[in-house]
Amino acid sequence: PEKLKKYPILYLANIPYLSDERIKNIIDYVANGGKLIASYATTLFDAQGNRKSRFGLEELFRVKPIDPEGELANIIASYRAMVGGPNDLYLLARNDSNRVLNNEWVNRLFPAWYYEPVKVLDGGEVLMDIVTGHDRQRILPGLVLSDYGRGRVVYCSNAIESLYDYEGAAIAGELLEKIVKMISTNEPPYTLDAPAGLLANLTEKENRMVLHLTNWTGNKFEKPWINEYYLAPVEDVRVIIRIPEHKRIKNVSL
Repeated sequence: PEKLKKYPILYLANIPYLSDERIKNIIDYVANGGKLIASYATTLFDAQGNRKSRFGLEELFRVKPIDPEGELANIIASYRAMVGGPNDLYLLARNDSNRVLNNEWVNRLFPAWYYEPVKVLDGGEVLMDIVTGHDRQRILPGLVLSDYGRGRVVYCSNAIESLYDYEGAAIAGELLEKIVKMISTNEPPYTLDAPAGLLANLTEKENRMVLHLTNWTGNKFEKPWINEYYLAPVEDVRVIIRIPEHKRIKNVSL
């Protein structure tokens, strides 16, 4: 608990198993004002790798896994690729979720890859659904918001981390950024306006902040035996760093 409370947001990126003690710590963390983002099968398995009938963090997620039947099962089967995995399914915001989401979410489709079929329990609010690409038919909850104690929780039934491969990093990053902004009560420590190839990482220790910028052009998926003969320069970079409260600038260096 002492470690967890230092973090304004906790992100459980498809963590299938957590011990009972860790689950209790996370529940207490959220109840005391923490913000939680979790995805896919987080806490849906036991220590032996067996699938359970309920999420270990159901109290926070406010969703329950289901076994699709009837028409829903037929729709899911028809939107499955021959090589395995879902095909032509997307996340789409609900029209009545504007009070929480930004207008830029309206009518915007986010690719949905592997997902967990769930139903929403009392206390959960569906912000985005999984929809079919053909006619945008809403078939399952995709993004569920709930409040717990003084904290807030977002559960995403999609394994959004799986979008990271095959040029999907920007999509996964954009969706996560939107979710973070939606539940965060703090201003971001910095903002960056630059070409997409510029990666940034801010670290902080005691009274020193270091922002590391890397010009990464993709490098052909980092395959071996690639002769990198040219790196495009990054220009017109704008960085805004928020000065921490009760601090003042003593020195800035490049």
